[in-house]
Amino acid sequence: VDEEYSGYGHKIIQSSDGLYTIAGVTKKLGNDWWDLWMVKMDFSGNTIWEQVHTMSHIAINNWYYVDIAPTLDGGYICVGPTDQYGLDMDAILIKFDADGNIEWNQTYGGKDQDIGLSVVQAKDGGYALLGRSNSYGNGLFDFFFVKTDSIGRSPLFPGKQ
Repeated sequence: VDEEYSGYGHKIIQSSDGLYTIAGVTKKLGNDWWDLWMVKMDFSGNTIWEQVHTMSHIAINNWYYVDIAPTLDGGYICVGPTDQYGLDMDAILIKFDADGNIEWNQTYGGKDQDIGLSVVQAKDGGYALLGRSNSYGNGLFDFFFVKTDSIGRSPLFPGKQ
């Protein structure tokens, strides 16, 4: 009996090897959470590898964007929202090796919604993520920027790992 899944890709990048890596979300029908999905494909659309990171404690929200960027070591960095710590959402940064295996993850945020939308690797080896927040300031959402070191640590957000 085949299991049925729902899901979609959010972003595609061309890797340093010229192949394509796609990040998105997938959900086994009947589950309440969405999992992070990554696939690497060749020029003809053949799958090189596929990873589904089934992390029920890291409930990726399907209606928010997941971004991916290449890293200097040939791996990938991904940012998106997580509600693993209760009803509020935090931004989550996840580092993957070249085969899509998780190396580490780190979350950032305050008491309300903090959503990571975009990420790049900085020249110093750290990461810069951009998003939106309603944990700080006035209004519905404000600009949310976090600069980290090479393993996701930020002095402004000690994080939950």
